[in-house]
Amino acid sequence: MNAVSTQVQDSVPPLELPLPQHARSEAFLNEWLSARGLKREWGRFDSQPAAFSIAPSFKIVTHDEQGHPQPDWSNTRVEVLPDSPRGPDGELPPKYRFPYGKVTLYASQPDSWVRWERATEKWLAEGEGKALALHGAGKAVIGFPGIQNWHAKGEKTLKNQLARRIRKDDKVFVAIDGDWRTNPNVRQGAVELLQALAVCEADAVLVDIPDVPGCAKPGVDDWIAHLRSTGTFSNSSVSTLPTKTLEDLTAPPLKLATYEDILARPAPDWIVKNVIPPGELTAIVGATSCGKTFLTMDLLLAVARNDRPEWFGHRIKRHGLVVHITLEGTSLGNRLNAYHKHHGLTHALPYVALESPINLRQSPDDLIAAIRREQAARGIPVILIAVDTVNRAMGGGEENSSEHMGSFLASAEKIKTAFPGCGVLLVHHLGKNQERGPRGHSSFSANVGAQLLVEEDEASGIRTVAMEKQRDAATNAQFSFKLTQIQLDADADGDPVTSCVVEASAPPVDSKPTDADVYKAIYFYWMTELKQQPIAKGKVKEDCTRIAGGRFKQRELQATMQWAENDGLLVQADKSNSGHPRYTLKPYDPRERKF
Repeated sequence: MNAVSTQVQDSVPPLELPLPQHARSEAFLNEWLSARGLKREWGRFDSQPAAFSIAPSFKIVTHDEQGHPQPDWSNTRVEVLPDSPRGPDGELPPKYRFPYGKVTLYASQPDSWVRWERATEKWLAEGEGKALALHGAGKAVIGFPGIQNWHAKGEKTLKNQLARRIRKDDKVFVAIDGDWRTNPNVRQGAVELLQALAVCEADAVLVDIPDVPGCAKPGVDDWIAHLRSTGTFSNSSVSTLPTKTLEDLTAPPLKLATYEDILARPAPDWIVKNVIPPGELTAIVGATSCGKTFLTMDLLLAVARNDRPEWFGHRIKRHGLVVHITLEGTSLGNRLNAYHKHHGLTHALPYVALESPINLRQSPDDLIAAIRREQAARGIPVILIAVDTVNRAMGGGEENSSEHMGSFLASAEKIKTAFPGCGVLLVHHLGKNQERGPRGHSSFSANVGAQLLVEEDEASGIRTVAMEKQRDAATNAQFSFKLTQIQLDADADGDPVTSCVVEASAPPVDSKPTDADVYKAIYFYWMTELKQQPIAKGKVKEDCTRIAGGRFKQRELQATMQWAENDGLLVQADKSNSGHPRYTLKPYDPRERKF
């Protein structure tokens, strides 16, 4: 430590420190401080990089957590002028130097840390200038030197000095240079900072500084200086600054795609190729107990495993953390143990589950924060999130209501947006009329990007998965699976405990009845249940068509009637008054006949 820095360290009180004596630096600092209505301690730092001999460097004094002033050795601001000496390769000196390879957070006053911890409205500012300006506006503020210097080295978590002083739901305003709008690196730094604050359960926003005349990348200090120069500044002005949320920053900006852009667009970066797209809602639908949850769990665990290259013959393109919001039943432990045992796993997978009730018709912010904490702790990205099932996640909402289903889908979209590139699976039931698709409001199917239908063949127990909808690929993907029972340990009473795992299977042999069988069954139903008296053949056709819901075609009706006559089930009795024949039905139990 040289003489000048010792003077800074030992100065009492710190506000009495002199400005540097170099004429150009003194004029610059006086102008800078005056424009911002600030008065603050400054010190000299005499040592220079070997390639330069620039005098003087200058910096602002910070305070440690005990309130003691100290020179910020880690972040020395160097005055760089057009005529500054250049290095061997013609380069100018850096704006900041980090002699000891560490970064010190900036606290402008001895009580800055205490004020910041007690405040429910906290400010984080990029650099000493913004922190000083905000302090002058009455805000509790801590500065960090540079957009990447709020986190511990090699991590993306908030420095401990900051994190342990944040309480749940504290409002944290982040003030950085305005070039976050144009510089993708700065924008990404802002996104990572807001994500780290969300892990601390803070309500964090980025301050969106308005344009300042003559300033290319305005900061909050430039904005305050501009208002002061026009006589329109007051401390309350800062409270009305516009802000951006994390969702605002991660949402893709509005952009019109050109013809050339669209032609040059690469194929989608699939999660499971041609089956599970990224950044989309994907529905897995099927009847009750058809194996939807087993299939969903098998898919999640396949994506979680780095050693699993394919899922039912479809290449897994991305592996990572998966989240299972499982709300039906309490058998998750058995199912997971069965999978672990069947696949011979010897290590844990990046799979986490939420088993407590949740209402996704309301804000999913708490769920998003929990997932972000898990993602930050593991240091791997979230790839796939499953909501199992839609009905249970609606908190008692009405599936047929456009408002309730709309609120649920809005939460699903918010979850998807919070983790760019992640896929969200929505496990849902079919309606009573299964031919009409998923249960509830039509907005569900309209808003998913892909939809898988799971059907069970009752005779064989084999399930078939068919791709019913896919925005970015063909819809001809189809595969089958069976549920294989796995023996687990016995329970407390010594009884065996079992669960199932998903295994690929050949498609089931087609055991569905032919159309002719269906027509005959309908005819039998009419004959045995309605117990009609002798009537005209046309009435038979009319009733059968009504029972079949309009499915009968004329030629098929004729064939069915002919079959009934040939088999002696439809017998001419007499003629009506109009001369048309009437028929009597022979009583018959269709369960006794094979056809």
